[in-house]
Amino acid sequence: MSEIKLSAKLRDTFGKGSARQSRRDALTPGVIYGHGTTPKHVGVEAHALMMALKTPNALLSLDIEGDGTELVIPKAVQRHPLKRNILHVDFLIVQKGEKVTVEVPVVTEGDLAPGGNLLETLLA
Repeated sequence: MSEIKLSAKLRDTFGKGSARQSRRDALTPGVIYGHGTTPKHVGVEAHALMMALKTPNALLSLDIEGDGTELVIPKAVQRHPLKRNILHVDFLIVQKGEKVTVEVPVVTEGDLAPGGNLLETLLA
């Protein structure tokens, strides 16, 4: 499985105001954690992240400015309820060859509403 390469910048300020400023600068705030490392707060280019998350590949290679490269998978993605843009991402560090078990939610569309009736027309 190939990796998608993204660049990220370490963030040294935290909180709502800092996150909003990052979004104004076209960076999506996020945090990288896992494998006993201390969490790293980063800003990832918003458009590149959005395009990477639209692909079926979930393995990302984050090139962190001044801190090396981390192989990660997106664990949690928070989106704006109306605009659907990405507000925050949690990344989980993985290692090559490591087995990872993930839960993928399946949402069915077009089912019968609760308490509704199904109308079938039989053609003879």
